Amino acid sequence: MRKSTESAVLCITDVHIGKETKSFGMNEVRSRIKGLAKTVARVTDLMKNGVKFEELVILFLGDINDGTLIYKTQAHHQAETDVNAQAMFAVEDVFVPFVNDVSKLFPKIVIYGVPGNHGFASRFAHEASNWDIVFYNYLKLALKGNQKVECRFDTEFMKVVRVQGKGILIYHGHSIKAYQQIPWYGMFTRLMRWHTTKKFKDWDMATMGHFHTFGLHSLNRIFALMNGTLVSDDEWALETLGYESTNRWWMFGVSKKRVLTWSHGLELTNP
Repeated sequence: MRKSTESAVLCITDVHIGKETKSFGMNEVRSRIKGLAKTVARVTDLMKNGVKFEELVILFLGDINDGTLIYKTQAHHQAETDVNAQAMFAVEDVFVPFVNDVSKLFPKIVIYGVPGNHGFASRFAHEASNWDIVFYNYLKLALKGNQKVECRFDTEFMKVVRVQGKGILIYHGHSIKAYQQIPWYGMFTRLMRWHTTKKFKDWDMATMGHFHTFGLHSLNRIFALMNGTLVSDDEWALETLGYESTNRWWMFGVSKKRVLTWSHGLELTNP
């Protein structure tokens, strides 16, 4: 059987390193991302008979760190309040080991990232002071020794990245309103507007997080993916939107013909 030449894409968002709930903390971040590497290996093995992978593209969609002073009572719900310590833990204990592990499965790893609202330093700080961007810069430096890895980071709040010639819009999602506590309407409205702009018009799929919600919808010829969160027993989505946070992240395939050839929702808490 002739194999399809594709890129695998993995979306990572709303890790919230530093946050603590009754079932989530720093140790759970470390163990769950180790489990994620094993899940990626299983999916890759599952697809190997029909797909030849050229690369793994990792899309960091923001809120990697939980940040500090994002809301008034935040410090009461954190295991680590020092944002620099959150970022260093994310690099040294979590994502450098993860990237090095999955780089054994693919010829090349390409990594992009956009900032989330939990990275905000203050209302008066430059946008580039976002702690997600700091984490991305730390990660790039820490991965310099892995020749398979290419980090393509900058300071844009949103961008269109090219995978197999297809455009994928990546954005955290924090400026989108959830009407009647449902984010999809606000997401579709914003996507339709962005699709007619000069800067962001040329794309085939949009990916975002923020709402701790997992789903896939099609809007005429484009796809919209909502990515879940690593945090379990988090009351934010339950109180704000009326449903529990979803502990799943998207992994999917892209070919030169199709922006979505296959997809898997990777379970994060019980892989």
